[in-house]
Amino acid sequence: QTVGARFTRRLHDLLGEVRRRDGMGVLMNTSFNDAGEPIVESAPDAYDCMRRTGLDALVVGGVVLVR
Repeated sequence: QTVGARFTRRLHDLLGEVRRRDGMGVLMNTSFNDAGEPIVESAPDAYDCMRRTGLDALVVGGVVLVR
């Protein structure tokens, strides 16, 4: 899927920053859960998943948490 600045400015800017840092303006979306666990459905679920796994960072509702 392509992302144009005209329609999705925030995502377009994020992909531009990813490209600036690593040379590839690509993000991959996958299910957000640990093996054997249900899919994350809330901010507290996301935080718990981050604590249990090796996630480096988590963005929820404009809040950025970095390990």
